[in-house]
Formats: sequence, structure tokens, C-alpha cells
Amino acid sequence: MPYNILGINPVHNSSVALVSDGKLIYYLEEERLSKVKKDSNPFRAIHEVCQKYSIDEVVIGGTNNIRENYLLPWTGETLIETIIKKYFPKIPIRYTKSAHHLSHAFCAFLNSGFSSSIVLVIDGAGSKQEINNITCWESESIFEFHLNEGFKEIYKRYIAEGVIRHISSNMVIDNAPGIAKVYEGISSYLGFHALDGGKTMGLAPYGKKNSLIPSLFKEGKGNRDLFISSPPAISIIDIDSYPHLKGAQHTTTLDLLLHNSSRDWHKDFSKTKQIEKDFAWAAQEETQKEVVSLIEKAVNITGLDKVCIAGGYGLNCVNNYFLQKKFPNLKIYFEPISHDGGTSIGSAYIRLKQLENNFKLNKLESLYLGPKYSKEELLEGIKKYVDN
Repeated sequence: MPYNILGINPVHNSSVALVSDGKLIYYLEEERLSKVKKDSNPFRAIHEVCQKYSIDEVVIGGTNNIRENYLLPWTGETLIETIIKKYFPKIPIRYTKSAHHLSHAFCAFLNSGFSSSIVLVIDGAGSKQEINNITCWESESIFEFHLNEGFKEIYKRYIAEGVIRHISSNMVIDNAPGIAKVYEGISSYLGFHALDGGKTMGLAPYGKKNSLIPSLFKEGKGNRDLFISSPPAISIIDIDSYPHLKGAQHTTTLDLLLHNSSRDWHKDFSKTKQIEKDFAWAAQEETQKEVVSLIEKAVNITGLDKVCIAGGYGLNCVNNYFLQKKFPNLKIYFEPISHDGGTSIGSAYIRLKQLENNFKLNKLESLYLGPKYSKEELLEGIKKYVDN
């Protein structure tokens, strides 16, 4: 019988992933079933996979946030644990609470098919950590992976609230927003959901450099004069300090925070202001440069010519194309499931690594890893969308 490890991501883009005898055979995001965008409660997905497969153990990821692990009365179990045990009462359940970025990294590296590579994780706010009595969250990580020799962390950037402190050359902790937090902050300023960076990316080509927009980064870190950072929440543009950045909807920074909603120009592009287009351009242009710096840093340290990109920023396809042109001598793998959904895959792989040291090269060849449907089921499903 195959040994099946079920990985679960309990945060936004919640998902399940089944690794069977070292191979990823099943992956499903909750939103595919619930039709709720970025659904963070993977209950239907768990039901779907537990009905179809025998599970030997479960690994639950996350970001070490207390809201992910509320306990139910009487049993003292989390809701996810309770659902799983309805199917497998005695199954062992483990957590990787403080390994959010490592889960991203395992997912990307083992899906890439590389035997050795750099893995760069660029995330908004990963796992909550306590380092030297400082509460902080993962922002950017660089790992060096070798298939059967393991991995090592070669650089880490954390964001903290109210703290400015550099720890060492390979670890930085301060209260400046990271790359993804800068992008989120501008997406929010533009009236989009902070996680809808794809819309900001789509607006960017219509913008240009604008001298009225301050630099988004200073010395490789988000500009603390421009952004109000409150991790793990989004970084807000301080429009009180920059009155010329105030829009018709927002008269104060608090107003910006409270009224982050769809605007008229979201449905009528002719109403878009140039400052809004230029902010999107700046977000794309300046974050790309910061990613280039991280890749150059990683290559200089490791000497490797293969790079995997993961974390939410890995979905920025404009940046990905830019990197391919910028680094023609590097082989770059962009993890297609680089958002938090992919951490269910990484969590299962982390546990597999603990159980056995040797992995086989197992490049991800297809994203069709979810439920299969017959032709009749597909036709029935689309019937209501097809004119008679």
C-alpha cells in the first residue's frame, strides 16, 4: 500500500495536497468548490480528498496565527482536526506553524525538477516568529537546496512593528515593509483588495515615472516615510504626510484604511487618474529592481545558476518575464502555485523529508491534479451557461 501524506493550507487560498510515496498526486483549492475567491476554510476540499483516498498522516501549515487554531469545546481540537478524524479517528496530525516560507520553498524546489537550486520566497507576511524577544513575520527568504543533501537558509528578512534592528549580514529585522507589502499597500491605495496585485500589475503599463511619487524603497527596504507598516496587516500609504496623493475618495489616511473599496474607474477606465496609473507603474518598476538585487545576492553567495521563485509575488508574470530577460544565463523556475495554496504541497514534502532523506527527481508536469469529471458531468455543469 502507498504511504499517503495529506498537506493542508488553512489560510487564504486554502488547499489540500496529497503526496503518495513521494509523488504529488492530488491538489485542490477550496475556492474551486465553494466559488469563494481565496476561500480560507478548506472544509469541502478536505471532505473531497478524504472520501477518495486513504490517508496515513496529516500535516497542517499556516502562519502561526492564533486565528488559524481556535479550539472547539469538549475535545479541545481544531475544526480541521475534527473533520479529518470523522474519516480517520486515530490519524496522526502535525503542524508546520513556523515554516510558512520553508513550505513555499519545498513546494517550488521539488516541483522544479532541479537537483540543486536557489529558492527565493517573496511573501507579504509569512510565519509569526519570536527572535531575540522581537515579534516579527517572514518577508523575504533565500534558501539553498540540494536534492538529497538538504537545504540551508542563507538570508532572511523579517518585518516587525515598532522595531528597527539589524541582526546580522544574513538576517534583517526592522519595521519597513517588504517587497510584497509595498505592492499590497499600493494595490490597497488603488482601491483593490491587497491580495489582488494582478490588477495593479495590469494597470502598470499605462503609467510612467512621476516625480510626485516618492521612492517606494530606501536602501533596499520599503520607504518608512511613505508607508505606515503594521504587520502582519497591509502597509498603508501615509497620505496625511503627502497631501498631493489624496484622491477624491480619500481625504485622510484613516479614510483610506476604512474605505478600501471598488472605485468608479474600476468599471470605467476613462475615469482613471494619471497618478493612479503612475503609482501602479512605480509598484511594478521598483519591486522588480528589489527582486533583481535579491537574486544577485543569492547567486553571489551560492554560485548556483538555477533559481526557483515562490511566495505570492511569484504570481507577478510581468516580473517573471523581466527576470528571464535580465538573467539569460540563469535557469529560473517560477512555481505556478506560488501563492499560499502551494504551502499545502510544501508542508507534505517537509514531512516526507523527515521520514526519508532521499528524493527522486519528480518535476511537476501538469496542474491537472484535482477531481476528474466525466464528459457527461462536464456537459451538465456547463449547461446553464450555454444558450439553448
